[in-house]
Amino acid sequence: MAGYGPKIPAASIAKLQFNVGVIYGASVAMGWQVRRIDPKAWQRTHPVGKKADHGAGWKKHLKARAKELFPQTDVYDWNADALLIYDSAIRGVIN
Repeated sequence: MAGYGPKIPAASIAKLQFNVGVIYGASVAMGWQVRRIDPKAWQRTHPVGKKADHGAGWKKHLKARAKELFPQTDVYDWNADALLIYDSAIRGVIN
């Protein structure tokens, strides 16, 4: 399909989905509740605005918010979203 980004090989997608399934299965086996959360749902619980307002600086903006909430934690671009989702979950503002 034209206009939908780079073509990703089916084998790569299959491997990703397999790994997601392994993590999901292990989590459920340990008795954890696993819930899928839409990005807009957890972003509404933080004063971060909209991605369109920040453009290329969106990840840095999320990282700065995560650092405010977790000053003792090493915050990187790759874990900022997870920390913000965690904060929303422990405050009980998302299910």
